[in-house]
Amino acid sequence: MWSKFFLAKYVRQKHISIVDPLKGSKFWKMLLHNLPEVQKYSKWNVRDGKLSFWHDKWFSAGPLSNAHEVRELSGLSLTDCQTENGWKVEVFDQLVRAETTEKIIAELGRVKQGKDILIWLPKAHGNFSTKSAWECIRLRSPNLPWAKWLWNPALPRKMSIIMWKAQHNCLPVDDRVRRTGIPLTSKCDCCREGSYEDQNHVLATGEFAEQIWRMCASKLELPCLQGKTWREKVES
Repeated sequence: MWSKFFLAKYVRQKHISIVDPLKGSKFWKMLLHNLPEVQKYSKWNVRDGKLSFWHDKWFSAGPLSNAHEVRELSGLSLTDCQTENGWKVEVFDQLVRAETTEKIIAELGRVKQGKDILIWLPKAHGNFSTKSAWECIRLRSPNLPWAKWLWNPALPRKMSIIMWKAQHNCLPVDDRVRRTGIPLTSKCDCCREGSYEDQNHVLATGEFAEQIWRMCASKLELPCLQGKTWREKVES
């Protein structure tokens, strides 16, 4: 229902790759912006040929419109190029170069019966998954030594997320809130003095935090950690 709505509202009788990217809702524009990424990792397996000759990615090298100027027959489908015994080679010769025609015939010679199938190339079985899509577009960072204990399966996931936020200085302490432009009077609820609440105070130098670290140092037989930042204490 969702796809039918957007096709009817924005695409209509045109191919989605040539729809005006400046028109439509913000969400629709985001979809069009990411369409090249979808095409990059997907391909049509030709069956009954109800695909655009120019704009669908059924050819291994990519959509033919990327490599050839579409001068005529812009709405041509592969079905229009079929005959009872094969393909209209003269049409291919008319629209693309001879060497491209040879490659097209070689690929279409393996066509089977049934409906056209859109396959997801990163997976061997061709089925799309959001996990595989994320793996295609994610930016991998180098492995960090603290990540193994931070995301340790023995820890509650809530604690891991809190530590991850601390590592990236994004815990919602008063100091962080003030730096986003929201004025407030800061007072740490864990201290009798009501000190200014920043991340280092909450995790290391505050009254309550110091008590916790003294207990940890005693149990683990660590040297005195008083006065150190929370990062220094963790590294110790």
